[in-house]
Amino acid sequence: MHTRSNPFPCAAVRRWEEAGSLLSSALKSYLDSCSYLETAYLQDERSSKDLISRIDSSLDSLHITLSQQLTQSRSTLARTRNKRASPIYTFPEEILVEIFLDVIFVPADEERATCLQMESTFQTIFQGLHTLLSVCATWRNVAVNCKAAWHVIPFIDGDHELGPKRLATELSLQRANNGLHLAAIQANGRDTHVDSMILNEHAHRFSTVNICANYQSDITTIISVFLESRKPTTLDELSICQIPQKWQDKRYWIEAVPYIPEPHDYIYNENSPSLRQFCTMLESLSIFRVSGVFIRWDKINFSTRLTELYLHRITLGYDSDLVDFLRAASSASELRDLKIISVLAFPGDGPPDPKLSFSKLQTLYLEDLDYRVLELIFGSISPGSHRLILYLTGRSITIHEDEETQEPVSFDELCKLLEQVTVDTLMLDENRSWTSPLNHEQLQTLLSSVPRLKTLKLTSWTFMKGDWDFLTDYPLTLPSLEELHLSRADFFDADGIKRVVESHSIRKIVLGACVRETGREEDSSSRWDLEYALLQDSRTDIVEWLKAVVPEVYLNTDEYNPPEFNERWWKLW
Repeated sequence: MHTRSNPFPCAAVRRWEEAGSLLSSALKSYLDSCSYLETAYLQDERSSKDLISRIDSSLDSLHITLSQQLTQSRSTLARTRNKRASPIYTFPEEILVEIFLDVIFVPADEERATCLQMESTFQTIFQGLHTLLSVCATWRNVAVNCKAAWHVIPFIDGDHELGPKRLATELSLQRANNGLHLAAIQANGRDTHVDSMILNEHAHRFSTVNICANYQSDITTIISVFLESRKPTTLDELSICQIPQKWQDKRYWIEAVPYIPEPHDYIYNENSPSLRQFCTMLESLSIFRVSGVFIRWDKINFSTRLTELYLHRITLGYDSDLVDFLRAASSASELRDLKIISVLAFPGDGPPDPKLSFSKLQTLYLEDLDYRVLELIFGSISPGSHRLILYLTGRSITIHEDEETQEPVSFDELCKLLEQVTVDTLMLDENRSWTSPLNHEQLQTLLSSVPRLKTLKLTSWTFMKGDWDFLTDYPLTLPSLEELHLSRADFFDADGIKRVVESHSIRKIVLGACVRETGREEDSSSRWDLEYALLQDSRTDIVEWLKAVVPEVYLNTDEYNPPEFNERWWKLW
């Protein structure tokens, strides 16, 4: 005969059941004694005052204690029962940890559609973390004991809008393991030296450091923590960004200021005793990102560890200083990704452009560079198998002669320059610094100058009747596109996208567009008042046609801003 086994054989359950039986027996015995007491004293009134006093004492102490303990036991049992009944509590802790890490560190779809700058990413991470902590005691315990959840260490001064995070810094340092990521946001330039002392004993635990500050002194103070650490410290990634407070115009947060640096502007000038230590620290890096910080590139040699180099929003000085940067970059023999964004260099009397080898380079990303800088980079980097991603802006048809003078360059000259290189991906923003919108003839000339172009990415573009013509094979020979990305687009002639697909070998198309009513589109004063709807909502026939013809079709909202158009914004990682 089969006997059903006890599903709860543990000693704790037996103890609870036995205690319950004893309690039940004790309560029954107590109830019987109370009944007997009532009967017995009906026949004897000689000790009434003494009995009343004893009963009052029992009601005021014993019964209150019993009631409280029974209520507490009921609550404990209900909580235990609910934990066992809920599916989330049956998950192994390692699965729960993975879910928590996704909640904390993986941005939601609506967050991906916005520009995830360093501050907003930081807020998202800690909001997710504190939300998990507040759900219940079990979740809190899992989150507190998950060392990976605390590896981003905030270091924020009191003047920043995010507010001081000293307690968060201390708790994160206590709860995290090694391999820490420092997120330093400094605005006041006053107390960084004092506050940085909290990091001193933990410097060796960090592998990644990201510093965004208004003052150069804040950057050097924090870096000094790692240069002067008493324990061996090896950083894997270093990101440093300076946005001087005097530059109130937000344009200068993403664009370089035409300015020749003085010796005191460099984070470590050639006479600084810390320059050698700083250069040595850079040799351990695999990723180095710099924005708005002046560095003596002529003193730097990278190691084989460096695989990604990012330079943004800086006037290097003259042509020779740009060459110094490129030479330093070429010293990283394993460099795979090189990004140069909004960098200026004034013409000088330096030597001819060198030919530098980047044998392992996979991607060269160039954005918002003037004609002379593009020309020098194209002339300095030897042709290779790397992909060239080119994000052109109105700056590409100018040359910065000095701090105050810009000379225009004809659009045809720019196109002739592009004929000398192989462009894999071309990116254009109709709103990005062009003095006037590019016309059809210019766009066709531009595309014909890059015949091996594979990917075209356009944002904030308007397509009216006839505006698709620059993407079709008339009258010039255009590249055969494999990918077409259109974001934040307005379609007055939605059917034109079909003609474009038929003119190329498109295997992937990404669309974020709204369709506007036709009929009054020629009236520029009224066309933006027309009703509109998302392409996927209003023209399902086009969407179905695209899915039948193009192997990969991705649809976004018309407000989605692709991350590749936000490389110039400073990010947490």
